[in-house]
Order: sequence, then structure tokens, then C-alpha cells
Amino acid sequence: MTKIEVNGALLAYDEVGSGSPVVLLHAGIADRRMWREQVDALATRHRVINLDLRGYGESELPPTAFAHHDDVAGLLDALDLASAALVGCSFGGAVAIDTALAHPDRVSALALLGAAVSGHDWSEQTNELWEALVGDVDPEDFAATAAGEVRFWVVGPERDPA
Repeated sequence: MTKIEVNGALLAYDEVGSGSPVVLLHAGIADRRMWREQVDALATRHRVINLDLRGYGESELPPTAFAHHDDVAGLLDALDLASAALVGCSFGGAVAIDTALAHPDRVSALALLGAAVSGHDWSEQTNELWEALVGDVDPEDFAATAAGEVRFWVVGPERDPA
């Protein structure tokens, strides 16, 4: 694991392989460890940069305004990369899309897996499901918050968590 300063925050990442650069952007309920099974296969043909987004995993979350897509572009700058393919899952997919929209010359390709879309308005049914599964969890109670997020994002409605 390496840390690099990007836009005023220390961001953690792993880098392996050589070839065309690929940046992996994790889901919002995960960190860069979610890609551990894919990294070695990708590294046989690519320079793989597996990033902890700001505030996730081992990356900092300084109390200043920021945009994840600007951090991705800043990471490319810091690593002296003109562009990279972005692979994003869920929230990481939204970050990949936002990066492509804000910095189109920096993105050589997109691979999106269950990508969220920034600015999407959730339906009333989804908002009600959130309340039912996560409800009044104290955001300072990490274990309860994590359990609520898993119920919402992983287990889903009408499924047995077991």
C-alpha cells in the first residue's frame, strides 16, 4: 500500500503490473480490498491502480470540500498518467462516470458494474425501504450503520439475511 497526496488528502492505493493504466473504483460499502480477486488477472496486461477513495479504507477524509472525480484526475496527475481506463462498481461507477464527464480527456475507457448515477432521485418506494432497513441508526454507531447498509444494499427486500 502506498499513500499519495491528492488535492489536500492522503489517498491510499496499490499499484501492480505494467501496460495500459486501469484505475479500480470500489463500491460505497467497500474499499479497494473488494478488487483483490481481480487485480492479479488484470495486472498481467495492465498497470492496475487500486484506489481507496477519500474517506474509505486507508484514505483520509480532511474536513474540506472535495469531489471524488477531481481526486481521480488528481491521482492521474500525481502518477504522471495522461489517461486511464476506469472500472467502477456501484458508487465507484458513479465516480467513474463523473470523472468522464468532468475530465473526458483523462478517461480512455469505462467499465461500469451496477453503477450508480450522481444526482439520481430515488423513488418513494426506495426511500421507504431505506427507512425500513436502516431506519434511525445512529451514524456514529459504525457496527449498526454497517449492518443497516448491508441489509439495504446486499440483502435487499424480502430476503432472509442468512
